Amino acid sequence: MDLFYVTILVFATHLSPPTSWIQFTKPFETVDQCEQFLVDNWAEVEESFRNQIGLTAMEIKTTQCMTQTDARERNSMLGHSGF
Repeated sequence: MDLFYVTILVFATHLSPPTSWIQFTKPFETVDQCEQFLVDNWAEVEESFRNQIGLTAMEIKTTQCMTQTDARERNSMLGHSGF
């Protein structure tokens, strides 16, 4: 069974390519659980992402709940390698 993770599409000029999907480490069994967690905890999730990866100068484009496989595939489409 695939688990779902809070996943944020960020734009940061110091990344190459500058757009990347980054995942929170807490897994959820269903997409509904993941989405409810986002609704209930958005401020904390955003702050945690910014602190964890040290990207204070980043723009959050969108947030979704997806599997690790989905995030790897989307990052590959953005030009990231090594997944």
